[in-house]
Amino acid sequence: MARPTKRTADEKKEQQKAAQKRYIEKLARVEITMPPERKQQIQDHVKVTGESINQFLNRAAEETIENDIKDKAEE
Repeated sequence: MARPTKRTADEKKEQQKAAQKRYIEKLARVEITMPPERKQQIQDHVKVTGESINQFLNRAAEETIENDIKDKAEE
């Protein structure tokens, strides 16, 4: 049985860069503005929940959209 060829460190690095690029291309960046107090509230909150700020904001957006759709359907 043939042994797999070993990748060099440079090859590994290039493959990792390519994989990261493909991952990032699937995402959209959003910049938001808020009062410093709100930012601090979010930072304090995610320390408790163990989420990242990004995870929290995505969850908050998803839950709000779901609730808005549900409320609209009940009207």
